Amino acid sequence: MINKSIKTFRLRSRKLTQSKLDILNLYWPIFGLDIKQKINFESYFSKKSFLILEIGFGYGESLISFARQNRNIRFIGIEIYIPGICFCLNKIHLFNLNNINIFYGDALNFLENNFKDIFFNRINIFFPDPWNKRKHFKRRLIQKNFIKKISKNLVLNGFFHILTDSYSYFKHILIVFNEINGFKNQSKKMNVYFFHKNKFYTRFFDKAKVKKKYIYSIFFKKKF
Repeated sequence: MINKSIKTFRLRSRKLTQSKLDILNLYWPIFGLDIKQKINFESYFSKKSFLILEIGFGYGESLISFARQNRNIRFIGIEIYIPGICFCLNKIHLFNLNNINIFYGDALNFLENNFKDIFFNRINIFFPDPWNKRKHFKRRLIQKNFIKKISKNLVLNGFFHILTDSYSYFKHILIVFNEINGFKNQSKKMNVYFFHKNKFYTRFFDKAKVKKKYIYSIFFKKKF
């Protein structure tokens, strides 16, 4: 069981401006996924659809970019930072994207409620909070139990793609996946393909580049 008492995110929300409230009121009913809803995913998402989940999308730059480049692919983004959700919702509207849906909340709640019957071709986790102090390692999102839980919703031969600029977190991720049967590290092969095909941008990606920090791009393929 996942330990619900350990927080894996930092709540950075504050009182919203009227413009952000307007965005939520206008676009959340169209693009938002409500955990209280009973959604029939078999009708909501075609079984033939290539489906990508992004956990902790921040302001949604990568989510929006991928959706614009791949309009035949469906995306679900999870985030708890409401200003980031507002920014993302507004961009979805501006770019007339009909292949993104947003969930507000913690990823653990997303998994354990009524979203169990949906299967992803890829799960992206870009720049999760590194919690670099050793006493906070337990707060890191990527833990053995979490990956085992969410991997049930990853199709066979599907990928986890994780980006971090923390060497400590990078080593932690490798240890986690090496302790779980059924995954193969495909980072070297996939990175050449991924960054050649996609125009990639997030604020954290740019900040790491400015600080001349190395960015670790990790791909694990589900083999069984």
